[in-house]
This record gives sequence, C-alpha cells and structure tokens, in this order.
Amino acid sequence: MNKSQMKQLRSCLKSELGSSVFCTEYKVNQVLGLEHVEPTTGTYKYGKENIDWSYKPVKDVLELWLKSSEKQYDHLDIVVTIDHGKGHSRITCNFISRTRNPENGEWQEEENAYTIGNARCRKDNANIVMNTFGTLLNDDLKTLPSIISIVEGQAEFGANAAAQKNIPINLFMAGDILFYNMVIGKEGMSGWWCSFRKLFKNDWQDLGHERGEPWTIATLAEHAERIANQQINTKDIRAVCGARGKPVFDALPLRHFITPILHLTIGKGNNVLDNYVAKLQAAAEGYTDDYYAAERAEVQTTAAHLYAKEQLAQFTMVMSEYEKDLKRQQKRNTLSDADRVIVESELADIVAERNRLQDAVPATKHNHAQAKKMFAAEKKKPENGKDFGQPINAKMDEVLKKNGIDRAAMFGGTIEGNGARKLMENADAIINEMEEHVLEAPTRFSGTDDEIRHVGKTHGSLLHSLDGYFSCLRTKRFHLTLEIVEKGKQFRDQVLAHERYLGMSVTRKGHLMEDHSLEQQEELDGIGDLGEDFGERNHQDQAKADKRLGCVRNFATRETIKSKEEVQTKDKKVQAKITEIKLKRMKGHSKGTLACQSTK
Repeated sequence: MNKSQMKQLRSCLKSELGSSVFCTEYKVNQVLGLEHVEPTTGTYKYGKENIDWSYKPVKDVLELWLKSSEKQYDHLDIVVTIDHGKGHSRITCNFISRTRNPENGEWQEEENAYTIGNARCRKDNANIVMNTFGTLLNDDLKTLPSIISIVEGQAEFGANAAAQKNIPINLFMAGDILFYNMVIGKEGMSGWWCSFRKLFKNDWQDLGHERGEPWTIATLAEHAERIANQQINTKDIRAVCGARGKPVFDALPLRHFITPILHLTIGKGNNVLDNYVAKLQAAAEGYTDDYYAAERAEVQTTAAHLYAKEQLAQFTMVMSEYEKDLKRQQKRNTLSDADRVIVESELADIVAERNRLQDAVPATKHNHAQAKKMFAAEKKKPENGKDFGQPINAKMDEVLKKNGIDRAAMFGGTIEGNGARKLMENADAIINEMEEHVLEAPTRFSGTDDEIRHVGKTHGSLLHSLDGYFSCLRTKRFHLTLEIVEKGKQFRDQVLAHERYLGMSVTRKGHLMEDHSLEQQEELDGIGDLGEDFGERNHQDQAKADKRLGCVRNFATRETIKSKEEVQTKDKKVQAKITEIKLKRMKGHSKGTLACQSTK
C-alpha cells in the first residue's frame, strides 16, 4: 500500500468512526481519559509448553471501577470465577452493586464484569493455576477490604468513623464442579466425592441418606497434612476421602463456593434427553443378537475387573498390619517351634492369597479389553448404529431444531445452557412429537402404546419439575421469599423422585441439587446472580478480542490493549466522552447549504 492509498484509507476510517485511528497513546489517554490497570505478565513452563499469563490486582480494578461509578449503592458483592476453554484459562471478577429502595425495601442490582487474569494453556490444573496467576489472586483476595466507606462523596477502602455510609463487601467464588474440586485439593475426584461433605458417591444414591460430616477449608488442609505425614492409611479409600493435596485457594470459606446453576442446568437437561432417547430407541430400534452378546460380555468383564481390584485393595488394607506383625514374630528368637510353624504357615497363606488376587487383576483386565473391543466392533456395524443420523436420533434433532435447539451444531452433540432451558420450557411439544413418531414407526420392537406414552409423560414431568426448580434457584440475592423456598423444595423432591423412578443414577450434580443448593440459597438469601454465567459470557468476549487482535504477536502488548479496550467499553464516563467527541465531529449542514435550501 503506497502513501496515497494509506491517506485515502485513513480518511475513510476517520469519516466512518468519527475519530482519528492513527493517533498516539498519549492522545487516546488525554482525549478519552482512558485510565486502566496495567497487567502483570509472565511465562510458566509446564512440560514442553510455555504458558504466557497476565494478571491485574483485584483491588486496583475495584478501585478503578469505584472511580467510574457515579451511582450510590448499599451493598457490594464480588464474585470471582476461573473458566477454561478455547486454549485459555481466564479469571473474571463481577462487581454486583445493590441498592435498596427505602420506601418499599426492594433491591436493585447492577453487574459489572472485568477480566482479571488470563493464561494461554491447552488445559488447566492446580499446578498451572497456582504457578501463573493463582497465587497472586489468592493473596489479593485475602487482603481485600470487607467495607467501603463513603467520605465526602469519595469511596475509601476500610471502615471510617466519619463516613456518611459504610458499604459491606461479600466475596464469593463461582465455577463448575471440576474447578471447585481442583482448588480445594480434590483434583480429578469430582465424580466420586462431595466437595462440601465427607460423602462418597455410593452414599448419596439412596433417598434419605446420611448427610456426612461437613468440610471447611481449615479441615481440608488439616486432612491433607495428615495424609502427607502418613497418619492416614492411603490405601483406605474412604479414609482418604479423595484428598490429593491442600486447598490452593484458602481466601474464601467453602460455603461461599456458589452452586454452579448454569452447569447444573446443562448437565440435567442432557441427562434427561439422553435417557429419553435411549428409552425410545429400545422401543423402535433393535440390535443384532451378536450385539446383545457382546454388550453382556462387556458388562460382565467390567464388573469382574472392578471386583478383582476391590478385592486386592481390601485384602491389602486388612492384611497389611497383620502381615507386619507376623514378620516381627518370625524374627523373635524366643518363639517356640510350634508357634513358628503356625506363623510361617500364616505368612505363606497370605503370600499365596495375594499372588492369586494380583494375578486376577491383569487377567480380568485382559478379558475386559477383549470384550470392550468386540463390543466396539459391533456398535460400528450399520445395523447397530444409534448415533446421529439414525432414525430416533435424527428425528430428535429435527424436533429440537424446530424448538430452537440445534444439538448437532454443539460440541459433542450435547445441548448447552440456552438449549437446556428451551428443552425444559418446550418439553410438551418435543415429547408429543417424538411419541407420535415412535407410535407410528414400522420398526417397533418392544413396549405397548401405553408404556411409550407413560415414558413420555414421566420424562415430561421431570423436565417441568427441573424447569420449576431452576426458576426458583435463579432468584437473585435479597429477592428470596419463603414461598420461593417452599416451591423450590417441592420441585427438587419431584425431580429426585422422577429420576429414581426412571432408574437414573444420582450423579454429582444430582447430589448438589438434593443436599446443598437450596440450603445455600437460604443461607445467602438467594444465589441466582452469583453464579458462573458472567464468566462464560466474558470468556466469549475475550476470545473474540483475541481473534481480532491476532496480528499483535506480543502477549503482554495484546493484554495491555485488551485492558484499555475493556475500560473503554465498560466505563460509563469514557463512553459518555466518546459519544461527546463523536457528536462534535459529526458533519452538519453548512450555513450556505441551509440558505440555499430555504430559498427553494
């Protein structure tokens, strides 16, 4: 591009955008008042991957937001979330200012989400988080003040006796179940152990189960230390309770880890949909005899392999101390010949039994691998395929699309947040159309018409109950009433009853619904606007910004540009200044043109 073309391009951009694009950083700061927090950057080497990261102190971002906020408020909630996706792990902070109407006591909220940190990594785990921005974030949250004082119209951190108003600050953590288990020291155990209580997954399957002893950050740290000091038998699964290290975030109490409403909605919606499709497929899509035989063999070998591993673990745990005691007795010179024979016989039996159990593990593993391979081969055959494109799934995709849910376009064929909500709202229309399709299908293999209608009615009731439950759970903080609490409990009980009636396993998400979500909602007077939704939205916005700034190769420079753009987008004073500049630069009619038009 030559000089003339560049000049023409600049002129076009200036006329379209209303301001000069090619200007210095000084002019931008001076004209727009673009004050921003400069991010700290660094690089962490994880294996062969160099992870670039950036971080902005929460207190500095909060202080900048307070300067730009002209509205008076009575309460401030700060929600922090870390979300990973599309090759980035990002921290987002949501400042929720709440104002109470003195006349009717009603609360009004205003949310302002800001990016705090970013790590460019293919996956996230506790090591990556704590060696990039995690430690800085945890230290910042510990020193964050609990009160903001308003003195002569200016906001100050900390309590002040001369303040016209003291605004309390509450701090919360939002994220999915995987993230929670990662930061409390139970990484990889989200499907097996409860994050909030000492409860194994088998324990919460039954209705009316024991709640278990509650965890706190302090007791989790103490428990991890006892494991590290070998005061707890690491071969005893229930004694370990899924702990793999100390909590990496100890700045917040565990009860301020908010129930992930968005991920609960997605998980439960997909669970019900998959279960309903499986029931319809059993009625209208058959398998070959070889498929059923391979499936049965796969199930049996899986159970045999699990049983072999459990038997070996149980034997080792029970006999370990006994074997050590026998070996100590064997070394004694005072042991009689008769007793020595007994001890040696016992030790020989223990060794033989251990060898038998150890040999069973690889043998059952080999059998399971062979059965799994045969079952996979059977599933690939066209006559056994029930994936996308097969009759029932293809019809379900068509029906969902009619109701605004494009399942095929989503990752892995699962529905996402908006899709799950639409599924619950339009349950009757979706199920009725699928029922008619199956009832008229020429390939009916099992189930009477009444049984198929009953299955549809039960799943429809389950989706309606989920819709009511999540509607109650999304109640904003300080908007909760006793009526909403009671309705939420009724819907929750209906959901759990329907799931157990349909034979659906009570997953970790189901356990959260049953034992923790409504309890936390009552304790905090509502959690609907404290969830992880804002983090997901900000992650998408930041991904678009990264794509737009892809030509900026330097990571630190790009993060600085994004920090400035975020302030420009979200700061009301800056937006007002930009609007003012654009209005001043708008070309109006000249006096000569107006005079000519008036004479016509």
